[in-house]
Amino acid sequence: MVASDDGEHLVQALTGGSTLRPILPAVRPNLDVISGASRFDDLEDVLAGRARRGGDARPLLADGLAPLVDDYDLIIINTPPTRPVLLQLALAATKWVVVPTKSDRGSIEGLHSLADQIVRARTTNPEIAILGAVLFDTGTTATRIRADAADDISAILGGAAKIFSAVIRHSESVAVEAREKGHLAHDIAERIQDAEPYWVSLKEGRKPNRIPGSAPALADDFVLLTQEVLQRIAHHEETQPA
Repeated sequence: MVASDDGEHLVQALTGGSTLRPILPAVRPNLDVISGASRFDDLEDVLAGRARRGGDARPLLADGLAPLVDDYDLIIINTPPTRPVLLQLALAATKWVVVPTKSDRGSIEGLHSLADQIVRARTTNPEIAILGAVLFDTGTTATRIRADAADDISAILGGAAKIFSAVIRHSESVAVEAREKGHLAHDIAERIQDAEPYWVSLKEGRKPNRIPGSAPALADDFVLLTQEVLQRIAHHEETQPA
């Protein structure tokens, strides 16, 4: 497998005006990846400087992805919400926006800023629209909190998009392993079935290899969300005028 370049190609392509290409081809069946990683800082600095000089950097990502569009059924752009310059690049290049948010009031209030960003992005990308919002890192038993959060999100977005039914539950143990080892929730879940009982290793004087028991349920959350996202995209594509 080709190692990640920490975003070197992405930075060079966008700042030099060349075509993007997958740096990590076939990391999974039918999945290619262009990584960003640590070079995001450099990219944001370059693009912010260009904007200060009067240049419009917003179409750069859309232009770089354009030659790849016919090769893929779906291109997913993942960008951190705390980098406004990079967020504008992403909003200028995408058609549908999936908004992740926690259920606390501070996170939900932050959606006002995203809504303003999307309005500004329409000057460059008039087709952009919010596909829906999804609650994540939320307790499975906090039904009242989740309901109140859904009402608050709907109010902020002005009914522009429905809340997804799927909720990504809180699981710190899975999150830690995913970040530290680069595993996905369903990777961890698949290991549980064949995992050695922890008491066996303890009996033999070995350190148990504990696998987060919440991984299967969390993996199911992501599957349900993926299904909803794809169904909603298909519905919008079918009902939009040709």
